[in-house]
Amino acid sequence: MPVRKLAPAENPDGWASVVSTWQTAFAHVLPQLPVPPGSRLRPDAPDGRRAVLGAFESADDAVAAGLAVINESTARATAFWVAPALRRQGIGSALLAESRRLAKTLGHTKLVVRMPGAADAEGFAQARGGRLIERQSMSGLDLSTVDRHAFEEWAAPRAANRGYALVRWSDRCPDELAASFCAARTALADAPDTADTTPLTIEALREREQGLLRLGIHRHVHAVVAQDGEIAGFTNVVTVEDEPEVADVWNTAVVRAHRGRGLGLRVKAAATLWLLGEHPKTRWIRTFNHEANAPMLRVNRALGYQPLLDWLNFAFETD
Repeated sequence: MPVRKLAPAENPDGWASVVSTWQTAFAHVLPQLPVPPGSRLRPDAPDGRRAVLGAFESADDAVAAGLAVINESTARATAFWVAPALRRQGIGSALLAESRRLAKTLGHTKLVVRMPGAADAEGFAQARGGRLIERQSMSGLDLSTVDRHAFEEWAAPRAANRGYALVRWSDRCPDELAASFCAARTALADAPDTADTTPLTIEALREREQGLLRLGIHRHVHAVVAQDGEIAGFTNVVTVEDEPEVADVWNTAVVRAHRGRGLGLRVKAAATLWLLGEHPKTRWIRTFNHEANAPMLRVNRALGYQPLLDWLNFAFETD
């Protein structure tokens, strides 16, 4: 089964077919959510260049049977899909073999593949040498169900967190908070689903902010500031210019010394109210949590997020 690396400009027909197959598979697995635009598969991403592989049943076939999207810098396959009507025909195996070959060519000893936890993903991966390394819960909040009064109460100061001020910015962190924000991000280091614990510098923060804007991605941060002027916790809500119906929570963290005061609930409630007011076209907010991150899962359930799908990450040797 041929597997080809595709690009929008170089392979327009193959690219269109891959996008269509991905959208069909997405709608099959996540019927609650709007179907994403094809631009979500673009080779350029905030965390590096991506390779898009399309699997075809024959060399002459113009309709993709499946696809994989691989970050060339990290050897992580962030998308791995097979057309619903064509499962169990060797398409996933062909995609995995070519993904491993590509990762090895790029100098990686391991390939991490993210799969929707449906259709016996564990059995498929384990039969091919995959080791389960992470299980994430994808949750979604249908904004049409939001009780604004309840969210206003959660966002308001309470006895446990009355000494914290709420601040917000979009796209660029204010200069006076940049160092504190970088330091607060270290609170992510002890989260179960954190892969990169490298300290964030102001220079790296500014570079990332510009990179997101070039891709039409806008990061909206709600943060709580302690009485000493330092950021005690924050949440990132991300909107994408060509996907207005869905927003994503990329991460939420509270610095260890400030935990247990309801700050996570407060910033997420405030961010939701802001989104309702400033982005009326947005219908859903999505978020991902490691299955072991019980505190944040409790916050999400309290806010009304419902479980949508489990996502599984498997590690494969490339040799």
